[in-house]
Amino acid sequence: MNWSAAFRSLFLLAPLASLAVSAQEAPPQSQPVPSKATPLSADPPANPPLNSSMDGRLMYELLLGEFSVQEGAVSRGYAIFLDAARRTGDPALYKRATELALESRSGDAALQAIEAWRRIYPQSREANRYLLQTLLALNRTAETQDALRREIAATPLPEQPISILAIPQLYVRASEKALAARVVETALQPSIAAGEPPVASAAWVTIGRMRLQADNAEDAVEAARQAQRIAPQADGAALLALEIAAAGKGDLSIPLLETYLSQPTARAEVRLDYARILLQARRSPEARAQLEQVTQAPPNQAANSYALGAPSPAGEAWLLLGLLDLEQKQLDTAEASLRRYLEISQNEGRGERQLANKRQAFLALSQLAEQRSDYNAADAWLQRIDAPDAAADTLSRRAALLARQGRVDDALRLIRETPLPSAPTPAAVERLKALAEIQVLRNNGRGADAYVRLNGLNRDAVLAGKPDADLLYDQAMLADELDRDHEVEPLLRQVIKLDPTHAHAYNALGYFFADRNERLPEARELIRKALSLSPKDPFITDSLGWVEFRMGNTAEAIRVLQQAYALRPDAEIATHLGEVLWTVGRQEEARQAWRDAQKLNPDLPVLRSTLQRLNVGTP
Repeated sequence: MNWSAAFRSLFLLAPLASLAVSAQEAPPQSQPVPSKATPLSADPPANPPLNSSMDGRLMYELLLGEFSVQEGAVSRGYAIFLDAARRTGDPALYKRATELALESRSGDAALQAIEAWRRIYPQSREANRYLLQTLLALNRTAETQDALRREIAATPLPEQPISILAIPQLYVRASEKALAARVVETALQPSIAAGEPPVASAAWVTIGRMRLQADNAEDAVEAARQAQRIAPQADGAALLALEIAAAGKGDLSIPLLETYLSQPTARAEVRLDYARILLQARRSPEARAQLEQVTQAPPNQAANSYALGAPSPAGEAWLLLGLLDLEQKQLDTAEASLRRYLEISQNEGRGERQLANKRQAFLALSQLAEQRSDYNAADAWLQRIDAPDAAADTLSRRAALLARQGRVDDALRLIRETPLPSAPTPAAVERLKALAEIQVLRNNGRGADAYVRLNGLNRDAVLAGKPDADLLYDQAMLADELDRDHEVEPLLRQVIKLDPTHAHAYNALGYFFADRNERLPEARELIRKALSLSPKDPFITDSLGWVEFRMGNTAEAIRVLQQAYALRPDAEIATHLGEVLWTVGRQEEARQAWRDAQKLNPDLPVLRSTLQRLNVGTP
């Protein structure tokens, strides 16, 4: 890495851009250093050399220093430039010495050069920036307070809010987040005390973000309140409230967000992000109300981001409304919303986010047409997806449409004959196509053929010396479906041997034992291992609840299954929860769980078999 170039780009792009240097770490410190900030200015030009002989000597030394660097003797080059800087007082030579020290990953040498530079030019803003970045790179967080305060004070007042809001990114790698929060808060006190609302509000937003980085959401909310009190119409406090909600503390921050959104000047982008949070919380009616407001918002509310090439908030709102209606089986309104989104998107650019949105719209319209049994239209929508990296997925979906019409052989032919130009190698093409064929066979009553194909893929991979843990896992799952029980455990043991961090392999093996009521203590340990590798995974949590039920720990089983369902409302999890509740006599709660499962997936085989086995009938 070119360290000097990296630092130059940092300072050209933004005074407080994110840290781009790694260096030796100093021991962590527990308290900020008392501030002794002084005003900064640009470096004055160095005094010219007094005579031509000095010019010649200096030129020779600088050439020698650069030749040393080119030959790999960076430390020698550093020493030459630092010596020349001390003799001439030239700030450009101090800067070059600093860059060479950073290039050689010597943080202490860089600090030595910077301190010498600052002794000659104590008000140099450039030297101060290098000092701040180097201290951060060395993880000497407590010592950054003075440099940070000087940098803020040197920033022109109209630019201060933007610079202040960039501060949290500077400290994102600090090892002691709470210390970093205290340092930044202390450094920002003059900005708050000055009483300029845009600056003070930005300072409180930054303090809130630093507190949030330190996992202190409650105090982050208080900072957001202060920011909103000072500048109610500014969006900084609302954006911080969104971040706090995304961190799982929406109950604390959403009132601030709603206060901001009650204003006629509220930005549509903020309302759209709030709607996304509501959708994630499965608060669909409230999310719909917010999305509808975005579609009706005056265009100038989103003019800034739209002009910069971001997707139109109104367009994204129509897209989300369409997806929501599709989920709720409101096909006509879903189609109207999705088509409205496509109209708006015609005026947008071809950025990554815009292309992803369009792909999502085409997929949704294809699913909508499929639900109407209009397979030609469903295929036509899929063919409009212009995403080379999604070509294999699109091909699989097109093949699935043919198979759903009973045209399995046509589906297989389509997979074989359609090129995949985005695949890096012919071997990768063959693998992707084989997996697509296996999926078609597996989903259409030809599991035995799929198993032969998958077994062949794994055999070839082993012979080539490149066994694939994921393919072996797929084979184990298919073996389970086909009641080839004697093959399941050996295959999953192979997966675990190849990849000891494969959480789903541990989970699958544990659930395999639990579902058969065998080796239950071992099953629980396997599932706990899986959960340690993938904490809060709802399906692994479901497995743990199921094994607790099999072991007779019904109270614990209910607690764990309710936790799994809270993580992700899923039909199979609800089915398991219903069975445990039914077993302990809580029949009405069980029926409600099964009704929830029917809403999520009425065709789930395990739900039907559970209701039949327990003689429940209609829940």
